[in-house]
Amino acid sequence: MNDFFSQVEEIRNLIERVQSLVDNVKNKHSDILSSPNQDEATKAQLEDAMAEIKTIAHKVRAKLKQMEMNIEYDENSDRTSADLRIRKTQYSTISRNFIEVMTDYNKAQVAFRDACKNRIKRQMEIDHDGYSTSKTVSGRY
Repeated sequence: MNDFFSQVEEIRNLIERVQSLVDNVKNKHSDILSSPNQDEATKAQLEDAMAEIKTIAHKVRAKLKQMEMNIEYDENSDRTSADLRIRKTQYSTISRNFIEVMTDYNKAQVAFRDACKNRIKRQMEIDHDGYSTSKTVSGRY
């Protein structure tokens, strides 16, 4: 059982690291959107954080899958019911926590993408209006 709890603790630590990186990604998104100039260092930091999230998330998924398989095996063997309930509850809790963190990350990504789309749209509208105005002023319209 101690081995199981050490696995749970390891997965919880990985999930906390992902949550920390998600918060970092949100801050980088905010920095990028609030800056008129594109900062390559911020973009690089954002890419690094996103790559680390992807790597850790893959590890967590693999560990959760292994834990699920172990629980299924324990259900088929003569494991005590209290022990099995504890394992199922722990698995369920950390799985839910991981899903919440990854959903938060996905929402942040979608919000950033939408904000970038709106920013590009506004820039195109401004450029188009500026183009029309300059043609009108020069008399070539």
